[in-house]
Amino acid sequence: MEITLSSIISIGICVIILAYINMVESHCGKCTKIRETNIVKIFTVIILIRNVMMMVLPKESSMFLLKHPLFVFAIIIIGLVNIVAIYKFVNKMMSNQCRTCTADWKRTFLYYYSRIAIALIVIDFLIVIGMSIWISTLSPREMKKLQKQLEKASKDD
Repeated sequence: MEITLSSIISIGICVIILAYINMVESHCGKCTKIRETNIVKIFTVIILIRNVMMMVLPKESSMFLLKHPLFVFAIIIIGLVNIVAIYKFVNKMMSNQCRTCTADWKRTFLYYYSRIAIALIVIDFLIVIGMSIWISTLSPREMKKLQKQLEKASKDD
């Protein structure tokens, strides 16, 4: 078992999401009768299972992911869709008709969590684009030099 701070935080966030949805469904069912509720619940459970598996069986899970890159791609897409669905879900829970019956610290947490996560995804995307543009401008000689530096750095690890 490999317990890390990031796995604890990730599992904790999943638990907060599911607890909030359950609380809102029991207090204000009409507000949760939206598509995003089911998307967030299903995708959060999938992410939670993956996180628990990575914590309980780290080597086996890593080997599985290395052998099945399509599964990794699917998990990434599920994570991205889940963040957008959380963003939309929380915004709908903050609408005038649902504002009072869905008020909870978890809603506030998810409000900021979804926005920060989306901002980080956008920053990552911009970095990838910037690095791609930078690498495409390198001469063949500079490219070989960069490859040697990367190989040396990977051997040092």
